[in-house]
Amino acid sequence: MKKIKVLFIVRQMNMGGIQRQLINLVSKINKKKYDPYVISFYEGGLLEKELIKSNTHYKSLNKNKLSNFTFLIKFLKVVHDI
Repeated sequence: MKKIKVLFIVRQMNMGGIQRQLINLVSKINKKKYDPYVISFYEGGLLEKELIKSNTHYKSLNKNKLSNFTFLIKFLKVVHDI
């Protein structure tokens, strides 16, 4: 059976309520059935470390260094590749 890909998009990497819920969700998701992916707009922070620990596919787009158009193109490419 093919795994179902699930994409989560996070704007901030600091550990707030949404980020804690995301870590809880991806660490407890049935990874035999689902393949979770997380895309973040910015890199670093505690959330990145927790995602790596939970063995979740993770990609940071580093929005600070990109124009809005370049960011959009990069975002769409990452989503397409998933």
